[in-house]
Amino acid sequence: MVTKAKGKGTVVGLAEQLIAGTNKHLASVTQVMLVGGSFTSAQVTERLQALVKLLHPKARTQLTVEAKTAAAAKRKATRAARHTTGPKKKLSVKGAVTGIVVTPITSGQPVATVPSGPSAPATSTGTTATTTPHAT
Repeated sequence: MVTKAKGKGTVVGLAEQLIAGTNKHLASVTQVMLVGGSFTSAQVTERLQALVKLLHPKARTQLTVEAKTAAAAKRKATRAARHTTGPKKKLSVKGAVTGIVVTPITSGQPVATVPSGPSAPATSTGTTATTTPHAT
């Protein structure tokens, strides 16, 4: 039998349903046999509440103005230390080569040389050579 993996939210939902069912159906029962032990309905509810508290996702707290300012300063310092820039800033970066002297060539008009001899294209006789297969 294949079992489907359950996420935290599913487990929390099931535990909350078990708590509601325990309070509704087991309130008048004194002892409950569960997992080889004897528990009261209050103990079962208490353990399920602990599971819910453990797995329930916590809400993020908003950062203070000071914390936001400190985080922005840290990001800026990190980018400076790593020499990273954004895509628009990268477009403005141009390289400057130092230490190399470029000598421009200042010559007159280019001279075209005339080939000596006839320059007729090679003609084909119409037959092609066949290749012999490789011996294996």
